[in-house]
Amino acid sequence: MKGNLYGVDVKLSEFEDEISPIAIELNGVNSGTNCFAYEGGFSYYKTFVRTLAAHNGGKPIFIESWQRRKRDRLETIVEKIRLERSTERQREWCQKFSSILGVNFEFDFAWLDDLLEFHKGKLEQEHDDSEDRYYLWASKQEKKPLFIFDEIDYSPNAVIFTLMDGRRIAMNPKEIGVIRSTSSTLAEAPERFQHLFLNTPLIEQFLDYKPFTHFLGAFNRELAVRFAPGHIYGFGVNEKKDSLEFLSMIPSDLIVRKRGGSYCGTGVEILPKQEVIESINGKTYEEISLARIQALSMYITYAVSKGVRLEEYLTVYEAFVDSIPIFNPKTGKYHDGCARVIVYSPPNGKPITLGSQWRLAPYAIDEDASLEGRFRVNLSRGASEMEIELDHKLMIDRFAEYTVEEFEKAVSNYRREAKDAFKDVLEQEPGTKEHDVLRYLYWSLEMAHKMVAIGAVNKGSQGITLFPGFKDEVANVRRRDNMAFGPRLVVPDQYK
Repeated sequence: MKGNLYGVDVKLSEFEDEISPIAIELNGVNSGTNCFAYEGGFSYYKTFVRTLAAHNGGKPIFIESWQRRKRDRLETIVEKIRLERSTERQREWCQKFSSILGVNFEFDFAWLDDLLEFHKGKLEQEHDDSEDRYYLWASKQEKKPLFIFDEIDYSPNAVIFTLMDGRRIAMNPKEIGVIRSTSSTLAEAPERFQHLFLNTPLIEQFLDYKPFTHFLGAFNRELAVRFAPGHIYGFGVNEKKDSLEFLSMIPSDLIVRKRGGSYCGTGVEILPKQEVIESINGKTYEEISLARIQALSMYITYAVSKGVRLEEYLTVYEAFVDSIPIFNPKTGKYHDGCARVIVYSPPNGKPITLGSQWRLAPYAIDEDASLEGRFRVNLSRGASEMEIELDHKLMIDRFAEYTVEEFEKAVSNYRREAKDAFKDVLEQEPGTKEHDVLRYLYWSLEMAHKMVAIGAVNKGSQGITLFPGFKDEVANVRRRDNMAFGPRLVVPDQYK
């Protein structure tokens, strides 16, 4: 394998008169780096090229371009209409699915509007290919071969790259140093070539969906304590009590709400904690039979086994973490800040920081602006980049490297614990990918935990015990399944 690349988001916060780092998020190969394009940030590109070349014998580095063909005005209008219609279909699917599951299994999809506006806004932006140019500039400075590609194809024994100028290069796998692609390209790569890419599909699965990152905390306590405390909400039973207990232990008056598959700050809200508590207290959960609860759990777990990505609809509540005030010389004011640290973890060796920078919220801490305006630090949502002063940089970089180490230990522990389950799945479904087994195991364990919590199964049960009436409840759920968006959820024959 070629190692893994991470974007670690770190805040510096003051606890008992002492400044301490805390991890906010861990991101994968899609981690944005193009805003290192300022005088103090150019070294990132050179460090990236030099480090990756050294760990791959000086062989060529291939980087997938983010540049896409610019649409004309008519194409932009057509694409906006397509996005609006797609979002409306997704909303209808969510509403129908929610009505099937009922209030005990509710989930949040209010973030669809924010996601739509984000994508529509991206259509209006002028393209900026500075990232491509700076990597090419760094390769010339370091005298290391590097290519930016637009498309990638595969033959039985070669990887074929289409470069930005239209040229096509066919490479023997033994001649390739490393490929940095987007996560979607990585997911589509044939298994025989995946060892050439930065990040494994399993690592990316953990990083793409925030609930899976939280899940890893169970396999390494040292990882869990490095992150802001969090709580997963959605598709569960009797979560009102759990959520209120979590909120009561959070010292801050604010809470951060994120969608399970959030990126670029989409669907992220910063809310007054009391407002969230009142909202949860205002919900009335219905009394439903254990058989129906089990049927709904089975329904969800089986849907996941058939590829429905319900983790996107989970909600993550996180404790809001105050940043130490960061002075921004561009505005002459103090801003909330979160560092983005790009860390490379080679196959054999310790994680290495390639670069780090502050991302400062669009508005100063004391300005009259929304909570998101004063505290959301995504560059794609108006935040600005800035070099980190040396004393803070050393603390942040070292913390990010340790966090990556603990993350990879947690992944190793998970793989060891899940080995037998993975083997069982392969016996029943040969060819199943390891990252797909993760999804099914996560949901099976989550649903089993909820069943134990309400007394529907005994603690230590290896599965869901079928109560009298269970098959009838599954049949009722199945008959109400008339969703218009996404894969059709099907109940196994033995439960019809």
